Amino acid sequence: MPRPDGVRRSFPPRAPQPPTDTGRRDIRAAYARVAVAVGLSADEVRATWLAIKSRHTTPDVFDEAHHQAIVMLNMSEDTLDGRFRSLLAGANVYHPRLPDGSPRFLYYHTHRSDRSPAGFPDGVLLDRVLHRLYFWELKREEYEPPPAQQAWLSALGAVAAASAGTVVLLGIVRPSNMPVLRAALQLPD
Repeated sequence: MPRPDGVRRSFPPRAPQPPTDTGRRDIRAAYARVAVAVGLSADEVRATWLAIKSRHTTPDVFDEAHHQAIVMLNMSEDTLDGRFRSLLAGANVYHPRLPDGSPRFLYYHTHRSDRSPAGFPDGVLLDRVLHRLYFWELKREEYEPPPAQQAWLSALGAVAAASAGTVVLLGIVRPSNMPVLRAALQLPD
């Protein structure tokens, strides 16, 4: 139906969505996590981050560890999910297919979390050989989960503890602890 001004719309107007709660930001904790992952001190990570982000300069000492720290601090949840999808594709090639020809691992990720129940974890992975179900929440380095996500993670943690290993809660996966997903996929280093 044409609008009064003569412009035709081919789709209905979209209802405004409430803002998503990304959680509390804790950059100091992020510096500490990244420092452990790359083998630097938290002060070195902070100084490198501030030099590059605030002053747009490269620090005097800038090696591979410093580069990895900046990559981890800069990585978005979408990029982290993309890296996991690449690992998953590799795992489904590396591990033999099931007798019916289907891949060993199935993965689910909510693309529009604003239309899903608040707080449900981002990733669900089904390992059809070991009969395990993995859950995790993807987060940027500097963000903590909001209360709704924390409630889901706590509830899933209780189920995982009582499940004798069939349900596994990996918790919060960040760029600095991405190897936990690699371990779940049983990929060699």
